[in-house]
Amino acid sequence: MNILLKLFLIGISLYLYLSIFIENDNVLNKDYAIAHKFYLFLFIFILQFLILLITSILSKQNILKSIEENYAEAINNALLAVIGYDVYGDLIEKKYYSELHPQQKLLMLVLLIIGFMASIKVLECLITSN
Repeated sequence: MNILLKLFLIGISLYLYLSIFIENDNVLNKDYAIAHKFYLFLFIFILQFLILLITSILSKQNILKSIEENYAEAINNALLAVIGYDVYGDLIEKKYYSELHPQQKLLMLVLLIIGFMASIKVLECLITSN
């Protein structure tokens, strides 16, 4: 349940970030692709790290140990966000979402990113469960 709540918070904040700070026609402009990926990486990294840090403080875990684990998980999720952005760019180039409204395209981008994060979390839970 905790994982779903974190993914939900990341999804909402990512949608707000994309709709406010990245213009709809400018999302896949090749001139700004590296900058968009860098800003997306930073946004997801900082957001994920803060969410994980707050949850570890609330659950009264060892802070130093949890910072190392949170750092690794935040980088992993930020990299997954950049991969999701690349997959979205490939789908747009192949004209898969050409009939959608720009806000719907942003929603598809958020769903791709959250889908990548959720699939990796599911695989982690399956591998580490006893």
